[in-house]
Formats: sequence, structure tokens, C-alpha cells
Amino acid sequence: MATGKVIARRIFRQTLASIDIPRVMERKLPCEGSRLILPDAAIDLSQTAKVYVVAIGKAAHAMVTGLEGILPLECAFRGL
Repeated sequence: MATGKVIARRIFRQTLASIDIPRVMERKLPCEGSRLILPDAAIDLSQTAKVYVVAIGKAAHAMVTGLEGILPLECAFRGL
């Protein structure tokens, strides 16, 4: 029989696996035309030559993948 600690870890891992971080990024940071809409501001990317993204942590790759799907096509993206 599994201990409470083992069960809690299993639930935690299943929860993390079920989170769709790119979809959350799209919902939280919508892009309207060339404007990236933030909670407290909007950034017009049409006058921006390059966008640099710094992401750190376990979810960094998933967040950058989500951001790549959000940015307008004229904003070239290159992952490292």
C-alpha cells in the first residue's frame, strides 16, 4: 500500500503533467495585431526590430514555446 507521501507526489506529478503552459501563456498574454497585451500595459511590437526573451526555471521552455505562438509572425523567433 502506498504511503501518503507517495500518493501526494503522484498527484503532484500528474497535476504538473496536465498543465498546458503554452495555452496559459496565450490566454494571459494575448496579441492583438502587433500589440502584446500585458495585465497593466500594451506593447506595440511593430516598431521593434528584435525581441529578446529570457526564461529561467523548469517551465522556461514551455513558456517560451507559448510566447512563440503569441508573437506576431513579423517578430522572428529563434530559440537557443
